[in-house]
Amino acid sequence: MQRLWLSSKLWPLGVSALIALTASDLLAQTAAPATDAMAPAGMGGGQTTGPMTPCPGAINKTRTYTEVFKTEFTTLKGSQDGGAFGESVASGDFDKDGYTDIAVGATGEEKVYLYRGTKEGLASTPTTVLKGEKEKSEFGRSMTVGDINGDGYADVIVGAHSFDDGLGSHQGKLYVYLGSAKGVSDKAAQTISGEHKGDEYARTFAVFDMDGDGINDLLTGASGYNGEQTYQGKVYVYRGTKNGLETKPWFSAVGEHSDDEFARAVTAADLNHDGHMDLIVGQPGLTGGGRQAGITIPGTMHVFYGSTKGLSPTANFKAPGEMIKGHLGEGLAGVGDVNHDGYDDVAIGARDFSCGEGAPGKLYLYLGGAKGVSLDRVWALPGKGGAGVGRTMAPAGDLDADGYADFLSAAPMGTAERGAGVYIFFGGANTWGKDPIVITAEEGSAGIGFGVFSAGDVNHDGALDIVIGAPTGGGAKQGWVRVYYGKITSAKAITK
Repeated sequence: MQRLWLSSKLWPLGVSALIALTASDLLAQTAAPATDAMAPAGMGGGQTTGPMTPCPGAINKTRTYTEVFKTEFTTLKGSQDGGAFGESVASGDFDKDGYTDIAVGATGEEKVYLYRGTKEGLASTPTTVLKGEKEKSEFGRSMTVGDINGDGYADVIVGAHSFDDGLGSHQGKLYVYLGSAKGVSDKAAQTISGEHKGDEYARTFAVFDMDGDGINDLLTGASGYNGEQTYQGKVYVYRGTKNGLETKPWFSAVGEHSDDEFARAVTAADLNHDGHMDLIVGQPGLTGGGRQAGITIPGTMHVFYGSTKGLSPTANFKAPGEMIKGHLGEGLAGVGDVNHDGYDDVAIGARDFSCGEGAPGKLYLYLGGAKGVSLDRVWALPGKGGAGVGRTMAPAGDLDADGYADFLSAAPMGTAERGAGVYIFFGGANTWGKDPIVITAEEGSAGIGFGVFSAGDVNHDGALDIVIGAPTGGGAKQGWVRVYYGKITSAKAITK
């Protein structure tokens, strides 16, 4: 059973009775799997020039953010030109004072900044700055937050997937920084490195209680893992204990073919409501520029069901993408119970899905059920314009307090006129894609949404907040992050 720390109470999630949690309870540390962010040239991710023809059934009407959020928001700005401040974002209560705190990755600076939540909102000055060991290690490009030692304080897990720890470039390394009454230590309590050169270990993260012992575990991926085949990818699950993470994986699995990039994104949910968490892995196929010639991979979602014996050693369910090079599976998140039927659901994006003359991306919501997910329980929705919706994904809790889980997805490429922005989708009994809210940037797309995360309740006013990053925003592309404060007080837990 998945568990979240909620105001010092340990609640089970994945049941309809708790889909409309109070905002003061929801801490976002287990919400979103951090995914790869900034795309090198030629990497795809949406069409930014030329004519576009809308896909059939595409998003055609959107709403403004002020329907759910206050007009005031907090903006944090990077201090270094090209610092990519906001390339990753995450949230949790690091000092257990009841206010959600925010972590911001600045890959160009090789730093992660931590900011305290207060009753006035997010503090503008960081309390702690975490620093990478080496230049060009991409420290902070992936990151998540969660309590992995069961002490009630949210911990920060940071990846540096280009780090060379003696085996070669892009070996990768993860760092664990523990929370406490004084906040997060700037010294890593633990580190774990990748197995080979080129593995790109620690490129993605998620935190869930996978073994049901009441302590969260860490999910991570090495999408460049070279085992028996090149770029096949590998997923790892490390058990959390009172002494921190076990360094030997509790579970691991590899991609089946070369160039799969298995585990580019990871998440978990109790899809069949049996009390055991299920592992969900995205496999988008090669995404790096210059390596895609001749590739015929559409992307695939893999689901490993949990049981009293642990996770299935092989995938129980696979959902292939619709089109070659659509890159299904780079954006992936367990999003809660979107249709309020008592089963967790999972959202996945195909960022380069295209039709006509545009590449708007496409979102898929796989609905949980008594037998888990299936191909006949899927809601799908093409994006708008050509900005590549589905590249990043995160749950949002119940933002409008209607009893249905909501979620976020970013289309970070191109301009607002071409569909770039952070999309907020609202759950419902029969749909989730009608008239989403879209948050856009002032200057082009600014890479808006490469960093996206639920923010719990930063100012403790009873309404849920969100945090988004735009790592190429600002005149000198120093990047920025914004916290949008909810204005709708969330309902108490409800029953069917």
